[in-house]
Amino acid sequence: MRIIFTMRARHWLESNIANSWASCPITENGCIRILSQPNYPNALKPSEVAERLREATEAVYHEFWAASLARMSTRTS
Repeated sequence: MRIIFTMRARHWLESNIANSWASCPITENGCIRILSQPNYPNALKPSEVAERLREATEAVYHEFWAASLARMSTRTS
């Protein structure tokens, strides 16, 4: 079953990558945390995931969205 979803994801990416993709600090951190978890299939070291992510974000079709919002609201009622 995993192979079917991998093939679908790869097909979707190949069909849509020219439209670009974006990441932000939150998604980049999540990517590293998830893909380096010992229970994740074929898990990598965090440094290895970070290196692959760095390579992917250097592609011409990647856009970085800087985070401008704090994780927790500082607003008081």
